[in-house]
Amino acid sequence: MKSLSKTDGIIMSKIVDCLSGGSHFKLSRNKTYMALSIENIGHYHGYADAISLTHYGEQNGDLMRDPEMIFVLENGVYCPVYFRNDYAGVEQDVFVYDEAGKIRGIKLKLQSELAFFANTWMGNIKDQQEL
Repeated sequence: MKSLSKTDGIIMSKIVDCLSGGSHFKLSRNKTYMALSIENIGHYHGYADAISLTHYGEQNGDLMRDPEMIFVLENGVYCPVYFRNDYAGVEQDVFVYDEAGKIRGIKLKLQSELAFFANTWMGNIKDQQEL
């Protein structure tokens, strides 16, 4: 799978360090921008380490993911595997499942597109949250 770039991987590590061994943290160093919710979701489809990053907005009293991305740690680097934006009605999972729910493959083109987006997003988070 395609991972974050080296520079953006460093930013991701700084984000994960905010957890300080906990399971979740709300990063909000600059009130001008949306806070970033960081959650260690642990095991995810056979990967021991998975992190969810989410910007939340609100619509009609409901929390809306804008976006949420899940990253798995593979060979020491973070790889994006899931994207959701509630405002746009988009949910994308890179894994292909069989009828029993077992992973049978990876959508490599989608995974590459998510990595491209995530690299841009990491730069935005770095600037917005003063990392």
